[in-house]
Amino acid sequence: MTPITFQITFRIRFLTAFRVGASAGRDGVDAPVDRLRPLAADHLKGIIRASARETLRLHPDIVTRVFGSTSSPSPWSWSDAQPLDGKRWEPGYRHRVSINEKSHTAQEGALVLSEDVWAPHAGFEVTWVAAGEPDHDHVLVLMASAAATHAIGAWRRRGLGWVSITSPLADWDIVDARRLIELREAVPGSGPGQGIRSRGVST
Repeated sequence: MTPITFQITFRIRFLTAFRVGASAGRDGVDAPVDRLRPLAADHLKGIIRASARETLRLHPDIVTRVFGSTSSPSPWSWSDAQPLDGKRWEPGYRHRVSINEKSHTAQEGALVLSEDVWAPHAGFEVTWVAAGEPDHDHVLVLMASAAATHAIGAWRRRGLGWVSITSPLADWDIVDARRLIELREAVPGSGPGQGIRSRGVST
C-alpha cells in the first residue's frame, strides 16, 4: 500500500529582487548567486525557522520538533523554491561602493559587483516524511512561521529580499490563533494540538 503523503504548498510573492550568496565564486562577479538554485531549501528552512523562534517566539521544544536540530532531524522535507507559471529566475546585477568615513566620498578601488535574482512569484513544498501523520501543531507552526517571514537572503536591510509568503493559513480561525499563543509557553504535547485538521494539507 502506498503511504499517504502530507504536503503543504507555499507561494512566495517577491516585492524586490533578492540574493542568497553562492558557495562558489564566478569570474568578474564579487558576490555571485547560485543560478541553478538561487533560493534553496536549506535557506528557506533556516529563515522560516528564525521567524518561528524570533518573531513568533515559540517554545524552543516545538521549534526543534518541527524544524529539527543537529541531533534530531526534522520530520519534514523542504523543496527549493521554483518560479511559478513557467517563469524563469531573472538574474541581475547591482553595484556597491565603500564610502570613505572622513571624506564621505566613494573609496577608490572599492567597487563591488554583485548579482541578485527576481521572479514575480515562486512556490515551494514542505512534505511530511516521518511515520504516521503530523499533528495540527506542526502544520500550524509551519504556516504561521512562513506568514511571519517578510525578508529572505542577504542585504535584507538594504532593500533586497522583501517578500510575502502565503499558504492555506488564510482560513485559520480563533482556535488556531489561541493555540499558537499557547505554543509560546507550552511544552509540545501538553495541549489540545493532537490530530491533524485536514484543511491546508494535500494528501
